[in-house]
Amino acid sequence: MKLIKLENLFEMEYGAPCPIIVADDNSLLVSFFGNSSNDADIGVNAPQEIITIEFIRFAKYSFGMPNEENLSGHPYYKLGLHTAGFFELKESPYIFELREIAQQHPYFNVTRWNNYRHFIITFLDRFFECVSQEFRVQKASMTRQEQKMSLINRISDL
Repeated sequence: MKLIKLENLFEMEYGAPCPIIVADDNSLLVSFFGNSSNDADIGVNAPQEIITIEFIRFAKYSFGMPNEENLSGHPYYKLGLHTAGFFELKESPYIFELREIAQQHPYFNVTRWNNYRHFIITFLDRFFECVSQEFRVQKASMTRQEQKMSLINRISDL
């Protein structure tokens, strides 16, 4: 296993990125505040930098613990996992486990699984991981309410 930090794609707001996850059978969107959103003079209804990552052809995702205080207990911590980052785990055992389960399907195709990648986003208070074939990053300036409506509209259109 090798953990790679995916850099120069965005800067996450460290203290309170406030992630929102929206998913259906085909689409998975993770949206959160960008780094420029932490200016003290920005009001609740003011436009802020919003980062949205669309995971394309995802197989599985999870969201929850660990947080910053117990991240050191995660098995990937010794590989360089840290808070407020976007990572890819190469040679992921998680993909291998999912592929083993998928082999039970009568139309299983092993070559399809060669395109899956294991992504991890570490927020201050939450941990997100996803097995997906690819991703796309979008940045926008909008209010929190516009962010929520945009996510609902995007998932409906995909």
